[in-house]
Amino acid sequence: GIMASRCCRRCCPSTICGVDVSDLFAYSTTKYIKIRDARLGLLHYGLMFLIVVYILVYQLIGKLGYLKFNDAQNTVRLTLQEPTQNCNPNDADCKDSFSSLS
Repeated sequence: GIMASRCCRRCCPSTICGVDVSDLFAYSTTKYIKIRDARLGLLHYGLMFLIVVYILVYQLIGKLGYLKFNDAQNTVRLTLQEPTQNCNPNDADCKDSFSSLS
């Protein structure tokens, strides 16, 4: 404790660029307190429960909030081919097989 403090004072400068070293390396901490009131505790945990229920049930399950909805994108293709005599219409020797209209 005391020896380390004396050693640090000898090794470290008291100011850096005109700023006190203690101010330069200062940090904040959070102070925790325990509230012992059943009504406030019940209110606190009840509100936390309602928030969780709202997020899970209403937002995620009811409104499907985790999904992104987009309109379906469709493509329609129509191909017309002449009737043939059981051959590929792209072949040069393929014969047409039109039926008579009369």
